[in-house]
Amino acid sequence: MNKDHLKTAFLLSAFLFFGFYVQAQSINDQFKQVVEGSNNYQEYKVIKQSHINSLWKNTVDTLQRKEAKYAQIATTLNEREQALKKQHSQLAEKEKSLQASINSANEITFLGLFSIEKGNYRMLMWGFIIALAVIATVLYFTAFAARKEARYRIKLFEDLQDEFKTYKTKANDNEKKLARALQDERNKLAEYNLL
Repeated sequence: MNKDHLKTAFLLSAFLFFGFYVQAQSINDQFKQVVEGSNNYQEYKVIKQSHINSLWKNTVDTLQRKEAKYAQIATTLNEREQALKKQHSQLAEKEKSLQASINSANEITFLGLFSIEKGNYRMLMWGFIIALAVIATVLYFTAFAARKEARYRIKLFEDLQDEFKTYKTKANDNEKKLARALQDERNKLAEYNLL
């Protein structure tokens, strides 16, 4: 129960108690009037039948009114208790709905497979971005090193090719010299008719 319902129940109880007290005082006063207004006979009190009947009727009427008020208050309290229970259940449903809304606002469905909180999603995405940046950096430096190695190999190949051209030219020149020398020797031998 909340504080408003407790206040209401307390006020109703105080009202009933005060009402009972006032009516009890009224009945008590009537009883005193009947007893004090009665005649004495020897040591007995003689009370008029009409006074006793009137007192009895007032007492019964008072008790019936009290019971009616009590029933009315019990019904009111029961109705309020039912309303309170209904409000509690509605509040619980609203809190559940609110929590579901908060969860849906704080969660993202990742690849349609599962839900993940936004903070975790951000961390996951930053993790992917950092991993991709690291991979891109490694690939860049690997490609840079490969390009540098390729340039070095191409330069070596060009140097080797130049050396081979130089060797080929020298070898060709030597071959021509040897061929001339051979021809000169053949010509000398032909002069001497040795051939």
